[in-house]
Amino acid sequence: MKLNLTKGDKIFLLIFFAVYIPIAFLQARSVTLPEGIGQRWIVDIIPQWGLLGRINPMTVIMSWVTIGVILVLFAPVFRGFKPIPDRRQAFLEYILNYLYTSTKDMIPDERFARPVFTIAATLFLFVVVSNLLGAVPGVQVVPTEKGLEVSLFMDTWYSP
Repeated sequence: MKLNLTKGDKIFLLIFFAVYIPIAFLQARSVTLPEGIGQRWIVDIIPQWGLLGRINPMTVIMSWVTIGVILVLFAPVFRGFKPIPDRRQAFLEYILNYLYTSTKDMIPDERFARPVFTIAATLFLFVVVSNLLGAVPGVQVVPTEKGLEVSLFMDTWYSP
């Protein structure tokens, strides 16, 4: 699919990215983090880059686990679509039909609806599966100090 951008669109995108990218790098370098809160899993790869030179291995591992779960659950369905669907295929078709109609309602131009749908459906499935994995106890450890954890717990769960 080829996008036909006008000269004004190209100039706008060029100016936008020429301004946005340097601001993003400057903001990432000037952030100071609080001491000891949420620092348990952070690894500095390139300390000079600020936030862009840090990585959280737990986030990377859980992202790969999420991708693996999505592939295990949905790859067999995509491999063999049947004219008379089974339960898994019907459920997946229902979800994808809902996402596609939502995307078509938001984007009136039919040329852009399908590419946006593929991105939106991918992000939607990734976020849903990662949130469901985060609900499993013991999978995700909250990297905060005990005092903050207890205060958050006491604010949301009242006990006699």
